[in-house]
Amino acid sequence: MKMKNFKILSCSVLLAGMSLFSSCEDFLTKTPIADLSNKAYWTSESDLKAWRAGTYNGVQKIVSSTLLAWGELRSDDYYITLYANAALQLNSLDSNGSYCDWEKLYQVINRCNLAIENIPEMGLSEDVTGSYLGQFHGLRALMYFYAIRVWGEVPLITKSWDGDLNTKYNSRASLESIYEVIEDDLKIAISSLGNEGVYYFNQGAAYALQTDYLMWRKDYAGALKASDNLLALKRYEMVSNTTDWKKIFTDPTNSKETIFTIEWDFEKNNNNSYGGPIGVGGGNAHYQLSNSLFQRMLQDKKDVRFWGVVDTLNIYNGLDKQTLAPGNSQIIYGSTGALANKLCKFFPVKSTDPAVEFDIPATSGCVFEIPIYRFADVMLLRAEAMIHENKPAQDIIDIVNQVRSRCGNTIVAKVEDYPVRTGMTQSSLEKLVLDERQMEFYGEPKRWFDIIRTGYVNEILDPHLSYIQAMRGEEPVGFGSDLRRVRFPIAKSVFTSNPTLVGHQNPPYSE
Repeated sequence: MKMKNFKILSCSVLLAGMSLFSSCEDFLTKTPIADLSNKAYWTSESDLKAWRAGTYNGVQKIVSSTLLAWGELRSDDYYITLYANAALQLNSLDSNGSYCDWEKLYQVINRCNLAIENIPEMGLSEDVTGSYLGQFHGLRALMYFYAIRVWGEVPLITKSWDGDLNTKYNSRASLESIYEVIEDDLKIAISSLGNEGVYYFNQGAAYALQTDYLMWRKDYAGALKASDNLLALKRYEMVSNTTDWKKIFTDPTNSKETIFTIEWDFEKNNNNSYGGPIGVGGGNAHYQLSNSLFQRMLQDKKDVRFWGVVDTLNIYNGLDKQTLAPGNSQIIYGSTGALANKLCKFFPVKSTDPAVEFDIPATSGCVFEIPIYRFADVMLLRAEAMIHENKPAQDIIDIVNQVRSRCGNTIVAKVEDYPVRTGMTQSSLEKLVLDERQMEFYGEPKRWFDIIRTGYVNEILDPHLSYIQAMRGEEPVGFGSDLRRVRFPIAKSVFTSNPTLVGHQNPPYSE
């Protein structure tokens, strides 16, 4: 059953259990487990399904409210408009930003903890118990993986609170201890899960997350093994044409590339946090496509990652069709017309003459099928790992060309373009893969994490931010030399709620 059919199953049974802690389940103000109506709640699989629905709904709230800010809006994918929160782009974050708050993330973690503790006592069959436990362990691993990439060290909570005042508050845990929990959770998820479907955390998602996590740890051999295990499932493969590529975002259950997708629906989630910043539904876009990415898209206009993603109709309305060529047509920061300011990746194509038009409903009808992991993601991570493991350059380039060709791109990367020179080949191949990931995952909160993981912060962001700063009449200093700013500050409200964290803000931010 698709998650869209149950995700708002916050019906009487779910609300009865969750209302007891919905306002204070944040780890900062814990509620004892004895107050969570265990006897009344953890009695049947229907109760468990409702709890799972509420947990996935919590993940949806994270995806819709903050994932773009965490994973993409600070990158070179975008320019800001007059409606944007400039702090994200200009590297001037402070602890007042909503993107600094980890409450929703810990709500999901707490729900996972309660399920992990209670499911084994419910007396369900081994298969049913394993599937549910695998999902909750996998989701907890995913939440902590987001946390360490956004903030670094965070409080580590793996059990519900028993009411002991001595353990009410949690300090920040070491990264190593968090790594251990992620690794253990993934082992359980991998051994327990099967093919639960694209709207649930499944075994493929566990291998994909493991690949991603090990790349973050720079364990390239381990990442290759994890991706080998994903390939061995024989469930996923590259699509063969641009129509099927579009289905990844419009019909994920029927896409061979989909691994794990979260659906966000305006009507059911009652906000436009995901669509609003990128101008969906007729609102004013807070962010527009950057010129550097636009020029890369224009290198082959047959690529669906251009015409099937960018609001080309808007561009054509402002520019003569003949001028839409590399280096000639420019998206200018701060301009008021002809902006590629609507991300149309998640909507079907309505027509293609004279330019592509998308079937975008009114704001109240917007639905996004947002991939958390898909096959091309794992394969490009695999290509990156192969570089560091000194695998043949042709094998790496073959993956890039396969990703391109299925999108209609006719530009073929060649080995001879990457001459063997000490210290040069590895770097140029890594940039080839990184550039391909930028094209492939625009609008799927990954670019910022990619830049941080690969260590190209200044090389990529200095020219991008220097241009924006100069256009704003500011000193063009780029990202700056203080790389501690790649992490987000911890929200000011956290220090008020949890006194043990006072004095432990991420430098150089203030509390």
